[in-house]
Amino acid sequence: MTDSERGIFVVFEGIDCSGTSTQAQILTSNLRAEGRRVLLTSEPSNGPVGQLIRLYFSGRLASAFTRSAQDKFFGSLFAADRLDHIYNPLDGVLKQLTCGVDVVCTRYKYSSLAYNAETDEERNFILAANYELPAPDLLVYLKCPVEVAFQRMRERVTKETYEKDRSKLERALVNFDREIAQFTGPRLIMDASRPSNSLAAEVLAFIHGHRRNQPSSIACEGRE
Repeated sequence: MTDSERGIFVVFEGIDCSGTSTQAQILTSNLRAEGRRVLLTSEPSNGPVGQLIRLYFSGRLASAFTRSAQDKFFGSLFAADRLDHIYNPLDGVLKQLTCGVDVVCTRYKYSSLAYNAETDEERNFILAANYELPAPDLLVYLKCPVEVAFQRMRERVTKETYEKDRSKLERALVNFDREIAQFTGPRLIMDASRPSNSLAAEVLAFIHGHRRNQPSSIACEGRE
């Protein structure tokens, strides 16, 4: 790989406990084994706004919003964190890509549309907040049945805010299906209940299949 070659931006999406983090880690290891430079990242990011979001999720900070106001609040925080995550001139995603680094990210703007938009008005709010953000080069959606997700949650030591709310998770799954269906770029939809190694092999084949068609720049998705 030459220094001038642009990296690829791969995003993993899915409800909590769908295995996005596991698959992102495996893909990162596989790409590095092939000699690629890879940044493994996630949202919320480790930036200042991302740290604030994590404080809310951990229970260190509390809010007294209505359901709709809380979703808009978190939707706004995630959008602010995402803008910094993507455009930060020091180590943002675009900076990494232009330096030839592949970026593998768990969760992106589709998670906000899944978790923070129960009505059309709220969806439009999230779309507007994320309007200037680029689309990923490749999108991997791990579609996970809610019952499978909750079984995995029972095996977890820690649980975050959304993971405790079954109805929220069910709505998020419906929303994810809708948003992923509208994604116009290369996408891979997989049954997240399948064995991890089988999923990982399919993801790597998906990456290889699209490497030759890597765009010279990231396209922006317009307002819907």
